[in-house]
Amino acid sequence: MMINLYKTFPEERYIGMYQGTLPTLLVRDPEIIKQVAVKEFDHFVNHRAFIPDGVEPLWSRNLVALRGTCKEAPLFFF
Repeated sequence: MMINLYKTFPEERYIGMYQGTLPTLLVRDPEIIKQVAVKEFDHFVNHRAFIPDGVEPLWSRNLVALRGTCKEAPLFFF
C-alpha cells in the first residue's frame, strides 16, 4: 500500500492518508525526513508497532520503537 502511494505521487514532498481511523503520513522529502528524524525526534514517539512487544527485545528498545517520551526510554548506542 505505501509503495503504491510512493509511486503514485512521485513529485509530492509528503502524502497524508487515513488507514481506517489512523492518520498516516508518508514523507518523501529528505529535508523533512531529516527534520523529523533528527532535529525533532522527541516529538514523534509512540510509532505503530511492526513487531509485537517481547518478540524481539533488541527491536523494542531502539529509537523507532519508542513508547512514552525519549527521557523514559533506554537508549542503546552501537
